[in-house]
Amino acid sequence: MFLIVTLWFSVFSCKSKKEIIGATSVKDVDTKSPAYLLDKMYQNETRFDTFSAKFSADIQTAANNVSFKTTLRIKKDSAIWMSISPVLGIEVARVLITKDSVFFMNRINGTYFAGDYSYFSNLLNTEVDYQLLEAVLIGNPIEKFSPEDFIVFHEKNQIVLSTHKKRLVKKTLQKQERAEKMERKEKTEKAEKIEAKEKNIITKATLNDTSAYVQNIWLNEETFKIEEYRYRDVNPDKLLHIFYSNFTNIDGNNIPHEIKLVISGGQAAKLTITYSKITLNTEITFPYTVPEKYEQIK
Repeated sequence: MFLIVTLWFSVFSCKSKKEIIGATSVKDVDTKSPAYLLDKMYQNETRFDTFSAKFSADIQTAANNVSFKTTLRIKKDSAIWMSISPVLGIEVARVLITKDSVFFMNRINGTYFAGDYSYFSNLLNTEVDYQLLEAVLIGNPIEKFSPEDFIVFHEKNQIVLSTHKKRLVKKTLQKQERAEKMERKEKTEKAEKIEAKEKNIITKATLNDTSAYVQNIWLNEETFKIEEYRYRDVNPDKLLHIFYSNFTNIDGNNIPHEIKLVISGGQAAKLTITYSKITLNTEITFPYTVPEKYEQIK
C-alpha cells in the first residue's frame, strides 16, 4: 500500500517536457529574483550521505484509512530501504528501491516483486522517478528548476515562486479550495462546474491541451527551505500538494519532521508522515532476502 502511494508521486514529476504556461519574466517585482531564490533554496537543501529514520504514517483514501510504522534508510542517489509494520506488530512488508530497480515483498500473502520501473510506469501510466521519491522523503527540491519559468511574490512570511502571476495564483487556489471542500461532501454538479472553471483559469488554454502544467513553491523567507509545494497537471487533471513542517536542525541541516501530501487525479489520497527519529551519515545496511516459498508478482 505504501509503495503504491509513494510511487503515485511520480505522476507529477517535473522532468516532463511539457510546456509550463503562465510563466513570465520578473518585471517590477519588489523582491529577490527567481535565480537568487532558487540558488538559496539549493544552498540550503539537506546535504547527507546516508539518512536513517523512523516514522509513523497515515494513508487516507476513499476506501480506507491505514496507519503503520516504518524504518527508513536512504543512501543518497543510490537506494531507499523501508521496513513496514503495523502500529503494534511485526514486519509485514519490506521495500528496496534503487535508481533503476524496485523490489518489494509482502509477508502477509507471501508475494514479491522484482523488476525495473516499467511495471509501475505502466500501472500508473506515467514515468516513475527515483529522484522524486528521495527528494519528497527528505524535503529537498525535486529537480533543478529554471529561473526563467518563475515569477516571485510574498505571501505572509513566505516567498512564493510561481509559474503564474500573483493575482491569478490566489484566485486559482481559492477556487480549488472551495471545489475540494464541496467534493469532500459530495460530487455535485456545482462542484464539477467550479472544477471546469478552475482549469480555464489555471491554463488560459483549451481543455484539450495536454502539454500544460503549473507549479508553486513556498519558501521560508529566513531559511529558504521549502514549506509547501504544489504541482497541477492540467489534462488529465492531476494534483500533488506537499506541506513540510516542524523543522529541526540536525547536523546543520533544517529537516522537516512532518510531511503531508494531498494527491488527486484518478484516485485521491492523503499521506501524513511524522518522523520520530532522524540520524545522518551513519553506517547503514539494506537487508533484503526473499524466502524461496514466496510467489513472484509479474
